Amino acid sequence: MKTNERFLNWPILLLLLLSAACKKSTPSVTPKPVPPAPSIASVSPLSGTAGTVVTINGSNFKTTASSNTVQFNGIGATVQTATATMLTVLAPASGTTGAVTVTTGDGTATGPVFTYTVSPPPPPTTDVYVVGTSNAGLCYWKNGVKTDMPGDCVAVRGIFVDGADVYVAGADNANAPKYWKNGVGVGLPMTAGHNGGIASSVFVSGGDVYVSGWDMNNGSYPAPRCWKNGVALNMTFSVLGVAHSVYVDGSDVYVAGSQGPANGNFIATYWKNGTPTTLTDGSTVAEATGVVVAGGAAYISGYIQGAQPRVYWKNGVAVPLATPNLFDCSEWGIYVSPAGDVYVAGILQNLAKYWKNGAMVDLTSTVAGQSVYESAIAITGKGTDIYIAGNAYSQGVGYWKNGTFTALPGASQVNGIFVK
Repeated sequence: MKTNERFLNWPILLLLLLSAACKKSTPSVTPKPVPPAPSIASVSPLSGTAGTVVTINGSNFKTTASSNTVQFNGIGATVQTATATMLTVLAPASGTTGAVTVTTGDGTATGPVFTYTVSPPPPPTTDVYVVGTSNAGLCYWKNGVKTDMPGDCVAVRGIFVDGADVYVAGADNANAPKYWKNGVGVGLPMTAGHNGGIASSVFVSGGDVYVSGWDMNNGSYPAPRCWKNGVALNMTFSVLGVAHSVYVDGSDVYVAGSQGPANGNFIATYWKNGTPTTLTDGSTVAEATGVVVAGGAAYISGYIQGAQPRVYWKNGVAVPLATPNLFDCSEWGIYVSPAGDVYVAGILQNLAKYWKNGAMVDLTSTVAGQSVYESAIAITGKGTDIYIAGNAYSQGVGYWKNGTFTALPGASQVNGIFVK
């Protein structure tokens, strides 16, 4: 080879030498192992409601809860705890029946189907309202919590609750009939020339407010009254009378009370749309104290002085109440259950009683005595539960629910009860 040819080929030789040296110095690389994907062995339970705690057993889970994505039929669930072999999660509220899956950065595992079941509806709540007098003045209680009436209220009788609105019937400091809606008073017009009176009962239907009561002629002769939204409705009566209770059924307005001559006995009476039906003959004092309508029939409670059989009336027809003693007995409220059972609350020889379908039931075990006084003054119900307001001689003032007494804090007298 000529000298100049050797010089021309030296770069190629140099590249070959360098390439061989690099191959000798580069170390060999071992591939890293691929982490195994998660797997699901079991899911327990396999059915439940939203919020059920579900345990997922398997392998290759991440030990940090947030590194595991769990889905119920594609809806994400909250992972509560995590180990490599077990996850606990909450079945999501919006989840539906379908497969449970677990996903990590290494893959996804599909497990068995979780079936959503329908949760039972929560038990209905019942609010109990009682109106009366406490040691601090006039008030009402809701579930035992007292709300004082405004300062212009000097008497309370009936209570009604419509939605969130609380209505109380009574009288104001001008001795005039009035009702209060959520503590705001609404005056009721009296008969021309009359002065004084009281609202005894309130009933709300379709947004209309009905109030029964009476006003006074010179403080001597009461006149039965019923107002709708503050306007007096027509009522036919003899000379005088009172209205103790009002009940509205559709377009019909029922009022229970009494009427009579200027000199004579009160006659138990109920009015339907202002037209009276007399329940007694006037031979002795009698009054109708409560009215309800059920199944198209009007049921009226009341009392008759003397030894006559104690009764309630259904559409004007007397139905006997069993009593061991016909004297010292009065009935003050009536309620008809959805099952058609008729309940009447009252007092026998100063002891609290009620009657179910005519049979008398003792509310307490108190023995009658000269210094003993109890009362069952108002009654209502909800479903199969019966509520009676009154006082128990040894337990205080409050109400019974299905025969179990609850004393209201600070209560000295109760006049009405409402449940919703």
